[in-house]
This record gives sequence, C-alpha cells and structure tokens, in this order.
Amino acid sequence: MSKPLPKFVSDELLTGLQKLMMLRLEGAPPADGIKLTASVWMEAIASLPIQWDEQQDAGRVPTCRRHWARYSCPYRPPPSH
Repeated sequence: MSKPLPKFVSDELLTGLQKLMMLRLEGAPPADGIKLTASVWMEAIASLPIQWDEQQDAGRVPTCRRHWARYSCPYRPPPSH
C-alpha cells in the first residue's frame, strides 16, 4: 500500500491538472473525468519510492510539471484575446 502524498505534492498535482483542463488540449482528459485522472496520478506518484522533503521538493514538483507540459505538448495553442 502506498503512503499518501504530502499536501504540497498533491496540491501542486491538482493545480497542474486544473491548468491542463483550462488549455483544452487534444487528448486531454474530459472534464467529467478529472477527478479520476487526479486519483490515478496521485496513486501512481505515491507508489514511487520517494522520501518527500518539502524544503527541497516544493520547487522541484512545479518545475517537473512545467517541464512535462513544455515537452509533451505536440503544439502550443495560440493565446486567446
């Protein structure tokens, strides 16, 4: 059984998923599936053998999310004006 994620990790994960939903990218999870998507991501990350340290990792988690978003998007949507 995985240990629950620290609050700072789960909060950042949820923030990232909310931002993903706002972009409405092709292949993104449907709006009605966001809770299950968050649950699956949290379960997957919680299963990793990581000893979380908020002081060290608080900046790493959002950096990782931004890196993933930058390199996993096949295109960048134009800004809406």
